[in-house]
Amino acid sequence: MNWKNTLRDHFPEALAWPELVERCTNHLNKLDFTPENTLYGNVVCRDEINQADVKAFGDYWGHNFDLTGLAGFPSAGLTGFTAYHHHVPDDGNLLVLYGPHIGISQDGELGKIEREGIASSSSACGALVGLLAKAHKAPDYKPEYTSIDPEQYLVEQSVAPHLTAILNAKTPLKELTLKMYDAIESQLTQIIDISDFNGQIIMLGGVMINTPLAEADYFQLRHASIRNFQGRIGETYDWREELKRGR
Repeated sequence: MNWKNTLRDHFPEALAWPELVERCTNHLNKLDFTPENTLYGNVVCRDEINQADVKAFGDYWGHNFDLTGLAGFPSAGLTGFTAYHHHVPDDGNLLVLYGPHIGISQDGELGKIEREGIASSSSACGALVGLLAKAHKAPDYKPEYTSIDPEQYLVEQSVAPHLTAILNAKTPLKELTLKMYDAIESQLTQIIDISDFNGQIIMLGGVMINTPLAEADYFQLRHASIRNFQGRIGETYDWREELKRGR
């Protein structure tokens, strides 16, 4: 199967990454968000194959504050987010890109990706593929904390309650990736709720889809909102439809 068929079957509404960046930039500019008044941060997996996509936003928005860990879990926590918002320009805004990632190989295999200089394909997201292998081997698997692998523990414990449902799903890795998205968004929302930042926060969440090397990556949009919209504390502006339609 060709990778495009897998993309269409599993993520039919996904946007190519250059189109995502352009649509986001155009719409946010209309709302008076600029690189001068907005600090960009990311909460996506630290895998090197994601860095070009992270940089594509940074090429316009400027400096990128890295809040993430394995699989995109916001392991920088409240302290990291507090540092992030303390660096924002005076009376400025935050732009947060977040979500897990999943690969599609040239021949359409989900959870695999080709990497430069490596003959065989490898896992993406490796942290989630590794967890799924543990769960297949031991369906009652329970993560245990170790100081030499703390980020993997955070990933595993965040989705552990759903492992039975994940294993029984039609496509377990896709289901695990979607549950990981939910865990990332839940943790990030809790962190933001506890923080004392009252400026506007642009939240852009979804699943990053890594494609073959010569192709653009894609993004399956799950969330697009602006908290404290136009200075009104507690008010949220949902701009998913504008982003989907490119307005």
